[in-house]
Amino acid sequence: MGNNLSNGRERRSYARVEYSAGTGPRLVIGDYEYEVMDISEKGVKFITDHPERFCPGLKEVKADIIFRDGKNYEIQGAILRIERSQFSSETRIAIFLYDGWGIPSSRIDLEMKS
Repeated sequence: MGNNLSNGRERRSYARVEYSAGTGPRLVIGDYEYEVMDISEKGVKFITDHPERFCPGLKEVKADIIFRDGKNYEIQGAILRIERSQFSSETRIAIFLYDGWGIPSSRIDLEMKS
């Protein structure tokens, strides 16, 4: 449906699932909820209108990722990249997930099939 597997010539070694607007899981960090753009076993990219809440490389992130079927995974990692849009207030933030705190490959496989 709204999910696509990235197959670009990127340096990633994990399968990545990209979501169309409004079709992906939600990322909950504290009291805030964000729209997820893409996931892999070792990373999550999400959208925010409040980038001031995040600092690259310095802020550890503990969050829950909640999939559309209700399945929830606790994740933990560090801000890898913050990309501000030139055309809107939207900011994209990439999180590198720590070993043992990523999204299971079985879940990535399930997302790729849906």
